[in-house]
Amino acid sequence: MPINALNLPNISLKKIGAGFAVLVVLLYLGMAYSFSGYIPNNTKVSGVDVSGLTQEQAREALASELEPLLAQSRPVQLAQTEAEPVTFDPAGVELAIDYDATLERYTGFSLNPIRLWRDIFGGENGSAVVTANQENLTNSLTAIAEQTVLEPVNAEISLEQGQATVTESHDGIILDIDSAIDTVTQEWFSGSEVLTLPATVHKPEITTEAAQDFVDAMIEPLISQPLSLELKEELIELSGGQVAQILVIGHDAATFSVGVDNDKLMGLVDAAKPGLLLPAKDATISIENSAVHIVDSQDGEGINIEEFTTRLVNVVNTSNRTITVPIDVVKPELSTADAQGLGVTEVVSEITTPLTSDPVRTTNLIVGSKYVTNTLVRPGETFDLQTALGPLEESRGFVSSGVLVDGFPSTALGGGLSQLATNIFNVGYRAGLEDVAHTPHSVYYDRYPRGLESTIWYDQIFVKWKNTTPYGVVVESFVHGSNVTTRLWSTKYFDVQVHQGQPYGIVKAQTEINPAADCEPSTYSKDGFSVDVGRTVTLNGEVVEDSQHTVHYDALPQVRCQ
Repeated sequence: MPINALNLPNISLKKIGAGFAVLVVLLYLGMAYSFSGYIPNNTKVSGVDVSGLTQEQAREALASELEPLLAQSRPVQLAQTEAEPVTFDPAGVELAIDYDATLERYTGFSLNPIRLWRDIFGGENGSAVVTANQENLTNSLTAIAEQTVLEPVNAEISLEQGQATVTESHDGIILDIDSAIDTVTQEWFSGSEVLTLPATVHKPEITTEAAQDFVDAMIEPLISQPLSLELKEELIELSGGQVAQILVIGHDAATFSVGVDNDKLMGLVDAAKPGLLLPAKDATISIENSAVHIVDSQDGEGINIEEFTTRLVNVVNTSNRTITVPIDVVKPELSTADAQGLGVTEVVSEITTPLTSDPVRTTNLIVGSKYVTNTLVRPGETFDLQTALGPLEESRGFVSSGVLVDGFPSTALGGGLSQLATNIFNVGYRAGLEDVAHTPHSVYYDRYPRGLESTIWYDQIFVKWKNTTPYGVVVESFVHGSNVTTRLWSTKYFDVQVHQGQPYGIVKAQTEINPAADCEPSTYSKDGFSVDVGRTVTLNGEVVEDSQHTVHYDALPQVRCQ
């Protein structure tokens, strides 16, 4: 049958034959080039020209040019951030070139027409195949992720000078470790100065838009106009700026809320109407005329802050700018019953030490005793003499008197308070309370119990003990005649036996020269020595402490001035 009878396109057999011939020639040439083992012309691998080389020659060329780069640190940066790059050190990652996988695509046999065309005419830029120790690479990238992470930043609302301000939110960015593994192995030889690693964006819980919406819908209506408070038939006017002062803006996840600062609200109420709300008063325990005296507690008045907040928020939805302030009964922290239950009924320890002939020094002991007397120490609390005394200031009655500085006599504000420190330490120690801090004098003074005494130096040397009984403890101290007496009032709890040894290791006093400008010469001297002291504390016949320690006293030299 003639060909045209099949209704086929009129194709010239000569053209078909010529095209087929060209294809055969190309196929032959491509196969010949593939079997030759040479890399096609115009071929580069990661920037290295390997045209016309055998696989072995290409391996050597790549090794010479690329392998040094595998050991070099390079800067890396997270995508989607302008943060400064950090250094990625490939040490231990075991980066290596897989030469077989890299070069087989150029010299291996293939009937793919595209491959054949490339083998004949060349012109391809490829990348070296890089391998790594996956575990070590993951660990290195994890470290970089921790170093470069940018946490999402929530929008914030601040109220200053009666104005609401929104601080913008920011997305968080963290390294995508799985994708970064591919980036490192595929783009190590990319030629870029900084290797950009893929990152994941984390949105903040509170966006700028959400914060601004809350300001527009809630905050601005509250602070844009004055507010009236009706309290116990009195009217208190608050400006918009004052309303802003009492607001507390909180949020739970992406939801904002408005609260009220009770202390600031009470401050504004008291400033406008002093004494309108009666404060609660704690019961007090005091020692008067050698007896325990309890003053009853009193209930006070306060604002029901939760209900007030609800009423404040409702103002936004109404035209009424007056709030009736709800009042609650405020109970004292220490009720009369609580005070009575503390069991302060009797003297549980006491010490008396003699005064010196210095009336100025005695003034400090009188003033100091006044400040510490009637200090209540509840169960579990720690008494700190420095806190009880308060600041050492002339305006509070303290005066300058003799002290020992660096082993030489001098003067300082509050001089002589070490005698009160000694008494305070002793009443706590002899009552069996926990000795938290005390420091004996560097030189012994005869008016104190040997080894059982303490000095005090503000912010450096402290006297503290902890009330480890189930009862309250009240401190009493007073100057009478030529003595200072300090007592602890409570309920007897521990039985205490104090141990005090005899001096030993005597060190004879010498004469020393004091170079200080305020030097005061002295012929008075004291020998140094050591003494062992301690105590045994029992509770219901069971020993709870049996301690002993050694106290060393320096010799006090006679002083000559330079």
